[in-house]
Amino acid sequence: MKRFAFICALAAAMVLLPLAAYAGIGSPPFAFGFGARGIGMGAAYTALSGDASCAFFNPAAMPLLDHSQIMLSYLYAAPNFRGGPSNGEKFTFDSPNKMIQTDFALKLNGLFKSSFPLSLGLNIALDDNGKAFIRFYDQPVSKGYYYRYGTASFVLNLTVGFGITDWLFLGGGALTTLHARNNMALDTDLAGNTSHQGLEVDTDTAIAPVASILLHFKPVDIGFAWHGRNSGAFGPMVVSATATVGNSPLANLPMTLYFKDNYNPDRVSGGVYWRVLDSFRIAADVAWYRWSDFSTEIKTKDMARDGYVIKFRDTWVPHLGFEYEPLQGLNLRLGYSYDQTPVVTPGTSGNVILDSTKHIGSVGIGYTWVDAPLLATPISFDAAYFIQYLVPTTLTTSDGQDFDSRGTLNGGIFSLTLRF
Repeated sequence: MKRFAFICALAAAMVLLPLAAYAGIGSPPFAFGFGARGIGMGAAYTALSGDASCAFFNPAAMPLLDHSQIMLSYLYAAPNFRGGPSNGEKFTFDSPNKMIQTDFALKLNGLFKSSFPLSLGLNIALDDNGKAFIRFYDQPVSKGYYYRYGTASFVLNLTVGFGITDWLFLGGGALTTLHARNNMALDTDLAGNTSHQGLEVDTDTAIAPVASILLHFKPVDIGFAWHGRNSGAFGPMVVSATATVGNSPLANLPMTLYFKDNYNPDRVSGGVYWRVLDSFRIAADVAWYRWSDFSTEIKTKDMARDGYVIKFRDTWVPHLGFEYEPLQGLNLRLGYSYDQTPVVTPGTSGNVILDSTKHIGSVGIGYTWVDAPLLATPISFDAAYFIQYLVPTTLTTSDGQDFDSRGTLNGGIFSLTLRF
């Protein structure tokens, strides 16, 4: 019987191998941002309008755009984290994110006989230079691992925004994530030789709702947004091994496995965008993350963490950004945000989550070329640099073991915005 169990475990490993990459929880837009302008302003997106990234963070702001837009961005983020047991060997985590982002906002007023402004938005992010459609990592790591970082699965967000009055705008849509299922069957003889192997894999999308509101006044915009909870899942994965003697079946040992990854908690945010002067603007918001549900959600049908004590808490994350236009079309940006770690109990020795409170700073620059040759509408070039400083942190597991975490992450993003 031990041989049969070993064969089933081996079969499971064979199925997981193609997807075994260091993947992290959380959506890339929440971890970094969408587009260089917002990142350069501290990711204070909730009431920010003016570019297609609002299709993700507050789709109610899309009708305020002067033109339809398509924004193409490339983001590179290089972590240099150091973590592990306080009294043991540390490891370095330096797996970079190389992300292609596309933001699209289409004004639909010309297609419908309606006096209300209407816009459609689409946001896509693909990590690993566009190759990481699905990346999944879910196994115990005794030295600990940075669960909120790593290569991200794809992001697909579809939203709509429309105006009710000249000052009230509403938006909504859906953020998708992947759920995969598979079945694997094989026969084996007592010597461990396998035959009649078969594999069935099925992947579909899971939907998380998005809803937002924007109050538009001459000097100030006020925005609120809600992004619903979602998670990626790999399961049920059914592995069935049948032992045979000759052509006769002897015993069957089925295994049903469940794994979860890419968890995004409920997120509620509120913010303001204040046009202090024609040349000076301030964006500020605060986001609440319902991480406390993660403590039970991640252990529900997740074999890698079954039996481990993991506790998370809800967090508030403030963002602040500034934008100054010294010359027409040229914008300088500065931003800051503070992200307190949600981790209270990181697990149990043998499966430990590493995390730290973060200070995040950013600077950016942008230029809008109004009279570009061959183009009927302005074109914008934006770039931003950001740094995340992980405060040295020690977390204690449920069995009394201390684990340390610290480091920095440096990143940059470039965006090109076309209007039509």
